[in-house]
Amino acid sequence: MDKITTTTFSEQQTQLFAYEVTKKYFKISKNIIFLLEGELGCGKTQFVKGVAKYLKINPKKVHSPTFVYITEYHNRKFIFYHLDFYRLKPEIISEIFNDHIEELWNLLQHTTKKVVSCIEWSQKILDSQIHKFIKWISKENLKDKFAILRINFSIKKNFSRKIVVTKL
Repeated sequence: MDKITTTTFSEQQTQLFAYEVTKKYFKISKNIIFLLEGELGCGKTQFVKGVAKYLKINPKKVHSPTFVYITEYHNRKFIFYHLDFYRLKPEIISEIFNDHIEELWNLLQHTTKKVVSCIEWSQKILDSQIHKFIKWISKENLKDKFAILRINFSIKKNFSRKIVVTKL
């Protein structure tokens, strides 16, 4: 299992780290799903802004989609989804996650663009759903088309952020 750990001391460092992680995984995969986990205010949205910057999407336009739960951005090369499950109930999360995966599958069939999904509060998705999705990727021989990364954030005593990236 591929794992990267860092500590950031500012929003800009968190964004830069996200930029570099995105760059690294696009070298080995056409599409990336970031599963962002951590408490309120720990840097998840700042990470998403760094991903957006790599995708040539203005990070100032990226806001936590807490009240709309999904925001979609497009440009010539990328389709970028930003989901936030903070306020949603488990049964709604399950339905949205399944619908999103189905949409990603359809995009694989019909677009040459690279697709990125950042899912904030992904710890609310049932592990069984994530494992089912990973099994499906293996079964359909799509491992080279998706990188699924779990990003865990924690705030340290000095208000820095510990960020652990694990490739699933």
